[in-house]
Amino acid sequence: MKDCCPSANQQRKIILPKIYEPKKAEEKIYHYFWHTFADKIIESRKRHLNGTDKKERQASQYILLEILKTNLKILHPFIPFITEEIYQKLPIKNKKKYLMIEEWPA
Repeated sequence: MKDCCPSANQQRKIILPKIYEPKKAEEKIYHYFWHTFADKIIESRKRHLNGTDKKERQASQYILLEILKTNLKILHPFIPFITEEIYQKLPIKNKKKYLMIEEWPA
């Protein structure tokens, strides 16, 4: 599992390596979200999500939810209305009222 699913800290380092130009940061985030998270991470977890092993399915759901939540926080400054709408629909325990007041990924 560790190979396909970077931690929040690793995600931040991959996505935002000291970029101070908003357009470049936006491009890196977009690239990570679509080409790493969607194309690689989600695809690698599909067999576990569709499998019969309940523990594997739950673990995959948890991993994907945590990565999605972290990505929404990182994307929020660029597309606040979309990320907020998605965040409000996520099945998260102890969710803050708004995404913008969630803690930034550590």
